[in-house]
Amino acid sequence: MRITTKLFHGPNIYANVPIVLITIKVLSAQPEVLIETCKEIEKLLPNYVDENISKILTPYTHFGMLMSNFAFNLINKNKGLLTSYGAKESSDAILSWVEFDTPEVTLKAIELFFNIFLPLLQKKQLSSAAIDQAIVNYAEFAKKYSNYDYELLSGSKSLDIPSFKFMTNSLYRQYGWGKNSRVFRGSSPMEDSYHGVFVSMDKVASKELLKSIGMPVVKDVVIQSREQLQKAAETIGYPCVVKPIRGAQAIGISVNILSFDELQNAFDHAKQSSFGNNPIMIEENINGYAHRIHVVRGKFFVSIKKMPPILIGNGISTIQSLIEEINIQRMDVRKNPDSLKQIQINDELIVYLKKFHLTLQSILSDNQEFQLSTTFTYGVHGASIENTTNITHPDIIHMAEAIAKVTHIDMLAIDYITSDISKSFHEIKSAICEYNHTPGLGSLKVLGASLYTPLEVARTFIGDEVGRIPIFLVLVENSHLGKIDTWFINNIKESSVGYMCGDKVAVGRFVLNTYESQGWDSAKMLLRQKTTDKVFLICDKEEVLEKGLPVDSFDTIFYDQITDDWLVVLDNATARLQKYSQLDVLFELLEKELSN
Repeated sequence: MRITTKLFHGPNIYANVPIVLITIKVLSAQPEVLIETCKEIEKLLPNYVDENISKILTPYTHFGMLMSNFAFNLINKNKGLLTSYGAKESSDAILSWVEFDTPEVTLKAIELFFNIFLPLLQKKQLSSAAIDQAIVNYAEFAKKYSNYDYELLSGSKSLDIPSFKFMTNSLYRQYGWGKNSRVFRGSSPMEDSYHGVFVSMDKVASKELLKSIGMPVVKDVVIQSREQLQKAAETIGYPCVVKPIRGAQAIGISVNILSFDELQNAFDHAKQSSFGNNPIMIEENINGYAHRIHVVRGKFFVSIKKMPPILIGNGISTIQSLIEEINIQRMDVRKNPDSLKQIQINDELIVYLKKFHLTLQSILSDNQEFQLSTTFTYGVHGASIENTTNITHPDIIHMAEAIAKVTHIDMLAIDYITSDISKSFHEIKSAICEYNHTPGLGSLKVLGASLYTPLEVARTFIGDEVGRIPIFLVLVENSHLGKIDTWFINNIKESSVGYMCGDKVAVGRFVLNTYESQGWDSAKMLLRQKTTDKVFLICDKEEVLEKGLPVDSFDTIFYDQITDDWLVVLDNATARLQKYSQLDVLFELLEKELSN
């Protein structure tokens, strides 16, 4: 086989999204051998191949669809949000395509398919363990490029809000275009206060802030060494909590510590964690559950109760076996539609079990219930959740909104411990653990229709003002680019109008620096400008045929001559196709759009 790939960075004759096009020239493989290998792949990887793929009639189309379907499913099982893949036969090759958000992720998935398929085609043995490890390695690779909040991006697609990376190899993503855009890092918008975010990352500083505005917090002591533990215990008393002053996802935290021996072990556990180079906080323990309170743009949005997983014994299985059984069920999308995460079997769990004189090999009696650590968090340790929005006490809502307004954090998540969220902190012992500036929104997905639809979540978090701006595409011969650039220089009056003409990018009369780029980065450069409210993209027709369209949708597309298959692409990308026959006619049309 000879395999080549090509990137289309926008709508094209194969799909209305950016794709990797894979051209496969089958030089020697017989059809019956191809089909036999395809069936072997389907048996080996049932979770990554759709059942209807085997219904493809011709062997070569079947093979092309299998490849693209595998890559499509593999990416989507690793935080991808792809919508398109396909295959067809040409005169001398198989053409397959798979959508991409980040080219490297899709290319890597295609590479993995052939790393499995080709040895099987050559009758070489591949162990299931080797295939599983290859998929695990791919997941780690893909994770590096998942620089967005999955729920936010999913919702934005439902709202037809375009998005793309704000900077190459960064954690920032832009939603919307030009003046109608916002930039997020995960779920945190760029507008968040630098000082509010900075304070939120330090548990000592954030607790001082909370105390200074009269919010409920527990007593604490910060220590540097093991020798200070005894005095800290005398000051705080038992039960108590140990945590590094910096950190996330409950890493290094131990709760409900009842003795000095436990306190010493908890201190060692915190120091050995990934945040152990920080001072350690000892604080009073509060009985109850953790509640995640989301505040969006200063307004209370939702309250979610996190409940640690509960193991139910059968008198036969070990604790480790019970956890592994739950984890296997959570790997099955059909049994776990809410995508609850795996329960991690790690040192933290072993330390927790030891407090109850248990190990991973202990056997719970029949129907005996055992609750795992209260520090277990949704998305990290597999906690389940419950919607408590409608029963949250008004004092708690007021508290949450006050913190958001003081810190100037647009998307704030407050972790609040209480045994009853329907009661005020004036009535029962309750307190804030911490607040976070980049909350994960996975729990909102789990709650699903019982809370808000993905569309409502996205609209609330992204905002009503985010969306598209008018974009006009002008397809011309390369020899005409200079004349059109001169026309724009002479006719641009508004500093809010952006245009790209060949290699030149400008906003009004201000010309931007362009650099070596991939795809249509120059067009995206214009769409990143918060000052632009209208954009004209003047493109060499041949470059469009090579790369695909610069974006997914246009108010108007101007063209002179183009092939029928590409005319269909243009028609799908705009509500208004405008043909012109000569440049003078085009200039008259552009002048009308500029003046509108």
